[in-house]
Amino acid sequence: MKKILLVEDSKIVGKKYKDFLEKETPHTVTWVKSMQETLNLLNQTASETYLLAIVDLHLPDCEPGDAVDETIKHNIPTIAFSSDTTEETQKRLWAKGIIDYVSKAEDYSFDHIAFMVERIKNNRHTKVLVADDSKMFRKILCNLLQLHQFQIFEASNGQEALDIIKKEGDIKLLITDCEMPVMDGFKLIREARKIQRKEYMAIIGISSTGKNELSARLIKAGANDFIIKQSFLKEEFFCRVNQCISALENLEKVREAAIKDFLTGLYNRRYFLDVGAKYLSNALRHEQPIVCAMLDIDHFKNVNDNYGHDVGDIVIKHVSQILQESFRKSDIVSRFGGEEFCIHAPNMNKEDAEKIFERIRKTIEESSITTEKGEEVAITISIGVTTEPKERLHDMVKVADELLYEAKDGGRNNVVMN
Repeated sequence: MKKILLVEDSKIVGKKYKDFLEKETPHTVTWVKSMQETLNLLNQTASETYLLAIVDLHLPDCEPGDAVDETIKHNIPTIAFSSDTTEETQKRLWAKGIIDYVSKAEDYSFDHIAFMVERIKNNRHTKVLVADDSKMFRKILCNLLQLHQFQIFEASNGQEALDIIKKEGDIKLLITDCEMPVMDGFKLIREARKIQRKEYMAIIGISSTGKNELSARLIKAGANDFIIKQSFLKEEFFCRVNQCISALENLEKVREAAIKDFLTGLYNRRYFLDVGAKYLSNALRHEQPIVCAMLDIDHFKNVNDNYGHDVGDIVIKHVSQILQESFRKSDIVSRFGGEEFCIHAPNMNKEDAEKIFERIRKTIEESSITTEKGEEVAITISIGVTTEPKERLHDMVKVADELLYEAKDGGRNNVVMN
């Protein structure tokens, strides 16, 4: 886990921000109080150690902004931190290559810095596509996006951009000029929306023309936002980009909450039944093999009674992790309720299923968890597996459940298949 570097000479302010960040984020904060301490630290540790740096503009042993220069020189994304909010100071700092500027005097600074920590961490896995026929302006935008650690793709026209969107499949933000050769921005946006809806990809339109009706045309075509080149400000650009990406992430969290089990992160019963029915229909149509399995943790009530529900939750999560690691991404691994799980595996034959489920049974049998009191909790599972497709998913689940009860009646800790 990367650390956060905090450069602040005030003991009161430094402690306040260190405590806040370590409470609100999963990162450890390294706090230094002078330019000399900063130099010593940067010379002793790799810049990759730090996710970002929060640097006070004024330190007692250097000129204003010198510490900011050092962290930027070491390629650490840097937030400038000061009570000086004059326009001249902010312009000078943005020119240095900071990722943000935060005022010490504002109450929002705590939450905003925590937001930026999460943003920089997530941006490393976020793909952004810049489409503009001006090589110079593309370079300006790409350099800014690089400061925020995005994965960046470039296109010189709309057709190139569309090809990249199709190829990558998970571009989260498209930033496109309106006027481009081959395919202009308006057509690109319309075509892109046929591939990725608004809840999966955001679009910011850019134009050198500041006509009022242009922004409305872009938004009607499918864009989320609009920027005019002549009034381009770095801070505004980052705010708009971050707002678009954050909105997508919030929608993703809502979708995840609707289909995932809150304790284990596995798919829930509703998702299993909805998507599993489509899998089964496809398998029947193409005459492909398909597997449905029910799995139950043996004597789980005894775990709760003897060790408490907190340990019971740990056992459920432990089994869930093993299940998740044992199947393909195309398989549906779900928590059906309580200590019961259901698996739907398309295009898996009986021979492979027998090997996989026996291996899972053995892996769980050979594993255990240790409570805070040092008590070892043994875990076993019983599994019922059907490899005979039915017309309805409900019928396959029912057969797998009957086989599960056979496994339990047979002494538990075994696999029964048909």
